Amino acid sequence: MTDIAKTTLERIRKDNHRPLPGWSFVVKNAATWLGFVTLVALGALSVSIALFRISRHDWGAARHLQGQAAGYLLEGIPLVWLALIVGLTAVSFLDFRHTRTGYRYRPFLIIVTSILISAGLGGVLYAVGVGQKTENLLSTRVPIYRRLSPATEAPWQRPQQGRLGGVVVEVITDRHLKLRDPMGRIWEVTLSDGVGLPEGIAPDDPVHLIGFSRGELDFAARHVRIWRRKLQLNLESGRRPPGLLRFRHHLSR
Repeated sequence: MTDIAKTTLERIRKDNHRPLPGWSFVVKNAATWLGFVTLVALGALSVSIALFRISRHDWGAARHLQGQAAGYLLEGIPLVWLALIVGLTAVSFLDFRHTRTGYRYRPFLIIVTSILISAGLGGVLYAVGVGQKTENLLSTRVPIYRRLSPATEAPWQRPQQGRLGGVVVEVITDRHLKLRDPMGRIWEVTLSDGVGLPEGIAPDDPVHLIGFSRGELDFAARHVRIWRRKLQLNLESGRRPPGLLRFRHHLSR
């Protein structure tokens, strides 16, 4: 017996070490795998919400926002969810490395595989509406989330910065309409000279207006965009309309 073996045996006898039962290793490995799967699933959910928020941003409006395009585009990036995805990927990598066979794989392969699985599942969850439902749930039930991640229509509730969004209430003339914002307020909207309404615009159409505020609930628009998703204000009977917009896909005309 070598000196190292003798020293090891003596240390075991002295410290009264006892071998762990085999089932404990099985449980530990199973728990580690369960943690990895849970982290990947949370990553997929985060991806679905990020995709939902990206899809709700009116990216095409940036070219009409003079001097505000960069800031507006930045508002469309779901930074909170991207940061969470990165964090979950890092933790899932560390968790996988602690599985019984995790040490055999290169870190790059583990990270890429985790990202691809989360992205693929996240795309499926987004397609079936899980991202939208989770976003709505967080926005209505978790106050701190509303502060960290403002509503997708928040960039269009800044009339003093020349941006106003809502639903058409009435088309009065080809240069004058009424609009209801997410808070239920009715705005008088007048189009600037040379600006026309989009063809086929009608009540209940969601619109984004670019222009300037002329006073209380009075807006002059130099550009009118019909947003591609139907807005639906969640108005409760006898209560003030909430600020959160709920959306639903509308059928192509």
